[in-house]
Amino acid sequence: MKTIFNFINGRFTLQAIYILGARHHHHRHKANPLPRGTEWLRVCHTGKQEMRDFGIRWVCSCRSVTLAPSAMGLQESRGLESSKLSNEGTGVQKNFVRTLLLGIILLLPSPALHGATPSDISPEKVDVEMCHLLDHLHDVGSKLSDEDGDDEALGKANNSLRSYIMQAARDPKLLSAPLQRVTDLGMHVATSPDKMLRIYSWDRQTGGSMHFFASIAQLHRGNELQCRVIDLSPNKEGDCGEFCKEIKVVHTLDGKTVYLIQAYSILSTMSRATAIEAYLVNNGTFTKAPIFQNRKKCFSEIGCDTSDTVEFPVIKIQDRNKMLLVPLIDKNGHQTGKYLVYKFNGYKFVFQPHRT
Repeated sequence: MKTIFNFINGRFTLQAIYILGARHHHHRHKANPLPRGTEWLRVCHTGKQEMRDFGIRWVCSCRSVTLAPSAMGLQESRGLESSKLSNEGTGVQKNFVRTLLLGIILLLPSPALHGATPSDISPEKVDVEMCHLLDHLHDVGSKLSDEDGDDEALGKANNSLRSYIMQAARDPKLLSAPLQRVTDLGMHVATSPDKMLRIYSWDRQTGGSMHFFASIAQLHRGNELQCRVIDLSPNKEGDCGEFCKEIKVVHTLDGKTVYLIQAYSILSTMSRATAIEAYLVNNGTFTKAPIFQNRKKCFSEIGCDTSDTVEFPVIKIQDRNKMLLVPLIDKNGHQTGKYLVYKFNGYKFVFQPHRT
C-alpha cells in the first residue's frame, strides 16, 4: 500500500491511497519487521519532518513527488531517502491497521462523486440512470405539449440521454443486460440472438402527430474490451427516424452474418410504416447489406406504409428467417390482405412473382 500525504500548515493531510500486493520491501528495517502480509507506510513531503501519527515514527526526506493520475501511480522526479521505520508494539499495529482501513473505505472512489464513466458501473445501475434520464425527458416533453415547455430544455434532455447511452454502451456487459426498468418506461431495446448487436431507440418528444425517434447501435468487437457505439439517429430535416423492436439473423452461404432489423415509424395520427433493414456486422463495422432483390436491382431495406390505421403493418418472417411476406398496399394506403413474397436463396432474398 502507498499512502500520499502533503505537509500543509504544519499538519499532514491524506491525499490518496494506492493498494499494492502485499510483499516484503527492501527498505523495511530488518531488525524490527512488520507482521507478515502488512504493507509499510510511505509518507512523502517536501523537506524533512517527523510524523508520529498512528504511533509510528518515521523520518523521510525528499525534494518533490508528483502524481500521475493516468498511470494511477507515483512518478518521483528526484531521489527519495527513507530512514528506518520502527513499530512500537502489537497494540499500535492493530490501531494503525484499523485506522488505515477506515481511511481506505472513506477514500474509495464513488462513481457519482469522482466522475466514473458508465462503463465502470454495473448494468443494473445503468438501467436505473437511463430510466431517470428517460423519465426526465418525458417530463420535459409533456410540459412542451402543454405550451409551458422549453425547446432548449428538451434538447438538453435528449442530449443527456444520448450521451449517457453512447458512453454506457461501450461496456460489453450491457449487450445482454435485461434493462427491465427503462424498457418498461418506453425505451425500445432490440438485441440480436447472438448478442453481437443491440439497438436502443426512444421517442425524442419533439414531434406532434409525427413522432421523431433516436436510435443508437451497440456492436460487439470480437475480443476487444469495448463495444463500438454508433448513433443511427437521422440527420436530415423531415426524417422522423424509427424505433427497432426485433433483430433476426440469417447466414449466407459465403459465411456472412446478416442482421435483419425490424423498424417502425409513426408518420402521422393515422399513418404507420414498417421496414426490414439488412446490415452486416464485422469486428465493429456496421454496413448496409443490399440483400433484397426485385426484378431490377438490390436494396438494403424493404418496407411499406399505411394511411388508414394506427396499427403497424406487419412484415412476416417465416421458414427460419428464409422467407419474407411484405404486405401489399394499394394506392390509397390501405392494406389489401395480400403479400409480396421474398425467398432467401443462400445469398439474397429474391422477389417471387406470385403473391399470397
